[in-house]
Amino acid sequence: MNTQQQGSIGELKVAADLMEKGYFVFTEISNNSRIDIIAMKDNKLTRIQVKAYNEKNGFVEVRSGKRGLKDYKYEYEKDDFDLVALYVPNRDVICYIKWSAISEGYGATIRFEAPKKVNPKLTYRMFEDYLEIE
Repeated sequence: MNTQQQGSIGELKVAADLMEKGYFVFTEISNNSRIDIIAMKDNKLTRIQVKAYNEKNGFVEVRSGKRGLKDYKYEYEKDDFDLVALYVPNRDVICYIKWSAISEGYGATIRFEAPKKVNPKLTYRMFEDYLEIE
């Protein structure tokens, strides 16, 4: 499966999950915006960027930008969307991550397993803390 197929499946999985959670879901027709899905609940709109990455070595790195063929590179900005919906195909899990957790060019690491050596100076983001939209 190529990355575009994986991304499309991720968008469908996220849309289904949101509908199960009671949201109305709106999707984009083309692939030209920074928003993949708009979710509405209680008249509140949430703009969502969907990412689909497999977990490797117990974690997933969520990047703060987009890269593509022929030197395409875009760093997301705070007004591009409200949160990232991360679909992890090899775990069949969806995590909802606020923009503030991945902003400023750093990205975020979502862990499925605790690290072998824990550094008390670091904060670890465990996937189970991101299963619901705040």
